Amino acid sequence: MIKRTRCLLLTVVMLLMAGLVSGCFGGGSDATGTIEGQLLYREDPDEVVTRGLAARTAESSIKVVPRLQIEPVPPQGYRFLEDARVVLEGTGRVAKTGKDGSFVITGVSAGRADLAITHQSFPGVLRGWVDVQANRTTRLTDDHFAKVHYVLIGVGSYQDRSLAGPTNDVELMRETFCAAASEANTHSVKTLIDANATTWQISKAISSVGEAMENRERDFLVLYFSGHGDNDVLVAYDGVLSDVFLKNEIIDAGIYNAAIIIDTCASGSMVDGFGVRSGSTKAKAAVPRYLSTLPGSLNGYPTRYTVLAASEANQPAWEKEFTNGWHGVFTYHLVEALKDEITDRNRDGLVSAKEAYDRVRRLLSDPDQVGGSSYTQNVVLWGAGDTVLGRIER
Repeated sequence: MIKRTRCLLLTVVMLLMAGLVSGCFGGGSDATGTIEGQLLYREDPDEVVTRGLAARTAESSIKVVPRLQIEPVPPQGYRFLEDARVVLEGTGRVAKTGKDGSFVITGVSAGRADLAITHQSFPGVLRGWVDVQANRTTRLTDDHFAKVHYVLIGVGSYQDRSLAGPTNDVELMRETFCAAASEANTHSVKTLIDANATTWQISKAISSVGEAMENRERDFLVLYFSGHGDNDVLVAYDGVLSDVFLKNEIIDAGIYNAAIIIDTCASGSMVDGFGVRSGSTKAKAAVPRYLSTLPGSLNGYPTRYTVLAASEANQPAWEKEFTNGWHGVFTYHLVEALKDEITDRNRDGLVSAKEAYDRVRRLLSDPDQVGGSSYTQNVVLWGAGDTVLGRIER
């Protein structure tokens, strides 16, 4: 099969960067408490009743209330949700709801506890977090859970060296992450393709997400980019997005939680600690501003950032023709990994960024996927490895 790289010659990138300001991305106690809650669902699954969650049916149909606050008989129009899985992320601990929809998790370390709720009857994952207090019980409500906003970007139509895969990549990611949720009004989905993926449109999309976030310390951005790239830059339709540009856009928009997924050549350079390079210079920037210096807190609230990149700095990222059309090999195998039970190594029914990274990195070690034995394409993970990217249907 024909394979092509997602790189541009550095001279081309530098021409695109003319006039752009250089820069780069920046970015226990034994005390325990208890978490408890009760889950209900609407008998009419099309009616949205919650304030947030991550994908359509589950997020728009399941309601979270403090445990045993309601009567033994659920309110009219609701039923108790039995056998839902409540996962304490990063620990492998799972609680199941009983016949009355209630659950209790004891012995939870004090501090931030990230949760994910799934049920076999509802696609999607409800994600959120709570601040666990030592020797106290935290009672969950809808307000503990997050709305997820997606910005999916694909650029294949360049004046020089077009790509066949980015448009298909965006559609594949849309189907994987949020196709079932696109009609729900508990989150937003924005796709930017080719001429619509200008630097201004991308900046506007990110700032719009920040403006739409009602529960800022919990709401979540998934930012995906497929196209050309080079060291410390992604190539939009009309110019480049430097690492410092993206970092500042996220901070200025007040986005505290984000997963950034990049399928371009040299995409790992966005978090490798170097500034925008001039020619072949590898000297570290005098002031580190790269994505890996995204702050650990904003306005007193903890942040959670994850970056998953298709290749290391100076490595190509390949695209090729699969049975369902042209795709970036990273994107194609990431989607496959999110569906494969093998990826879920701790068997909690969820796929974390670290589990996806491990699986895709192994898949891309096959020379047939990356242009032959003369090439390598090593996936890069930075930040919160336990961020949930998907769920496994068993």
